Amino acid sequence: RLKSDLKELGLGIPQWRILAALAADGSATMKALVDYTMVEQSTLSKMIDRMVKDGDILRDVDTNDARSRTVSLTTSGREKFKIAAALVQAHSRRVVVGMTANEVAKLTRLVNKMLSNLDHPL
Repeated sequence: RLKSDLKELGLGIPQWRILAALAADGSATMKALVDYTMVEQSTLSKMIDRMVKDGDILRDVDTNDARSRTVSLTTSGREKFKIAAALVQAHSRRVVVGMTANEVAKLTRLVNKMLSNLDHPL
């Protein structure tokens, strides 16, 4: 359902992740976005090209490394992020309907533990 709702904004889940990463950090390198979005570099580059063309993000030379590029949100991208964030929040609320506050807290702890485990080698 989220995928369908985001599609109406011209976004997929990976594009949402790009907007969210940029909204949180202000800007990001392509490498950081690959890590955050879990999208291959070549695929991510094509998505970024499209989002630049759509006017949602800007791509600039990294001030710390001229060989690297940073990506940041435009005003249009920030507006699209706000709309998408509201959709994501609504979906997040819906998936926990009927759960107690304790159950939601426990679920959150468990998911965070699972995410933390991903940082450790097998």
